[in-house]
Amino acid sequence: MTGTEVRSIPGVAGAQPAAAQPAAAQPAAAQPAAAQPAAAQPTPTSAQLPMAKALNAGLAAAMRDDDRVLLMGEDIGPLGGVFRVTEGLQSEFGTSRVLDTPLAESGIIGTAIGLAMRGYRPVCEIQFD
Repeated sequence: MTGTEVRSIPGVAGAQPAAAQPAAAQPAAAQPAAAQPAAAQPTPTSAQLPMAKALNAGLAAAMRDDDRVLLMGEDIGPLGGVFRVTEGLQSEFGTSRVLDTPLAESGIIGTAIGLAMRGYRPVCEIQFD
């Protein structure tokens, strides 16, 4: 698997969790050959997405599952962020959960800390380090 593919994404339609690991109590040789998964073979239903789309799908799943999750960052609303990680999320979840912020990283993080203290689950996107 390369750094730009994701084989299994929880919460994404069609994605399956990674194959179960062999039981720790039994050595691998003691298990039947049919029970051992083929490590190099992806499951037929696993999702393969570019990194930005996988992040977008994960954020969308988290926001659907928990109303306390919100996104905040520079140009993440209609633009979808510099790398388009948040593309389409503001139109789905609204401007109260996907917030374009001023260009002040310390303000973004400080606001996120305050929101977290009040029970929210903020996710910050800062364009570059």
